[in-house]
Amino acid sequence: MIYLLALSVVLPTLAGFFLVSLFWPKARASARHSVLKASLAVGFGLGLSSVVFFLWLLAGRASAAWLFVAEIAVLAGLAVVVLYRSRKKEDSPACHDLHTDSSEPRPIARILAAVFAIALCSAVIALAFVSLARPHGVKDSWSIWNLRARFLFRSGDHWQESFSPLVMWSSPDYPLLVPGTIARCWTYIGEETQVAPATVSIVFFAATITLIVSALSVLRSRGQGFLAGLILLGSVHFVDSGGHQLADIPVGFFVLAAFVLLCMQDRLPQHAKRLLFLTGMAVALAAWTKNEGLLFLVAITAARVVAIWLTKSGWGRLRQIVPYAAGLAPVLVVVAYYKAYIAPTCTLIAPQTLQTVADRITNPARYLEIAVTFARKAFDLAHWTVLLLTCYGLAAGAGKPKEERLGITTAAIAILFMLAGYFAVYVLTPYDLTLHLRWSFRRLLLHLWPGIIFICFLLLRTPEEALVGRFQPREAQ
Repeated sequence: MIYLLALSVVLPTLAGFFLVSLFWPKARASARHSVLKASLAVGFGLGLSSVVFFLWLLAGRASAAWLFVAEIAVLAGLAVVVLYRSRKKEDSPACHDLHTDSSEPRPIARILAAVFAIALCSAVIALAFVSLARPHGVKDSWSIWNLRARFLFRSGDHWQESFSPLVMWSSPDYPLLVPGTIARCWTYIGEETQVAPATVSIVFFAATITLIVSALSVLRSRGQGFLAGLILLGSVHFVDSGGHQLADIPVGFFVLAAFVLLCMQDRLPQHAKRLLFLTGMAVALAAWTKNEGLLFLVAITAARVVAIWLTKSGWGRLRQIVPYAAGLAPVLVVVAYYKAYIAPTCTLIAPQTLQTVADRITNPARYLEIAVTFARKAFDLAHWTVLLLTCYGLAAGAGKPKEERLGITTAAIAILFMLAGYFAVYVLTPYDLTLHLRWSFRRLLLHLWPGIIFICFLLLRTPEEALVGRFQPREAQ
């Protein structure tokens, strides 16, 4: 069983790695680039394999052997294309490491790496305890995500009945990346086991950690990457959620991936089309993970247009919408079909009278309650980590991220748009406002928290730069 479960994760990860490599700028052999690509490959591979699984269901769910053969064929095809491309000379310059190591004091990076390793081991132990204490996850995991996975695995040709309006309490309108991935793992194994959803949850948790560390190591420095990883691991609710078997960590992964790819694209404009294709794919996979991913799609697309206008980057950049849309299209077509023909209407879009909507919009008490809850839940999510981040920012000072200015602006505006969208949903929610805020908002913050940390550390000086500036002789400065 363990071998088949491992195979069900490794195969899509390898396919994801070849897919990312196909669109990745050529780079010299570097551990940082390899870890960054591998981190992206985990999310892309598992996400796209869930799409293949959904198409397999639509095609009449032939034997599991055919699903395996199809995935092997995709993996082999991608591998052949990548190998062919690696032998072909390209006109664009190769992408070497995007920072200079000459000024990096290596001892500080080693110290931070050691501290990060200790924190990571502690997080792994914590996840093990959480998974053992709650083998079926928390309430939403067994009543929504794992329940939907069981329907997909058990129901045979009647799998579409799991989206019946009769079970609206289980949110049958949610997209299928997480339950599809779990059901696909069970299909490989041939039986249900709680190890599968726990594994999927922990894999996305680990990929998010390695993604933020490797991305900042490439764009800034090793020390900056390890510091960001420490801040993320220090967020207790984030670590707990890694073992809760929910979809919030995967959404946060794809939001972070989109921000990373946008900043990489701004650093390497000669490879913009390839990186924007991957950005579009990351955004589409976020939409395939949870309904909030659809809001993210709108937010980041609008944010890019606003950022181009604010930074005066040239309206010619709007032509980048073509490769971005090309990355969106394959997965977004599947999402659109699922929403149009299979999933019921979202429970938040309940029939409401104009008078009811007007009463909610004009009630100042709702706005105050939402604002207070936003602030309190944000503090609960990362109170002491925000303090550490603030202290580090005051000690290190702000950096000068000229090259990623457009990407950082896009990400910051997208985060604001997401928060505004959440606020609007709560204003109009047909549910009891207090209860809705209590059981949902802190999880919504998890979608944005890794991306917020990433942007903050892009804006701050690295510990290597701070130490060089502090200890360098005056005549050398």
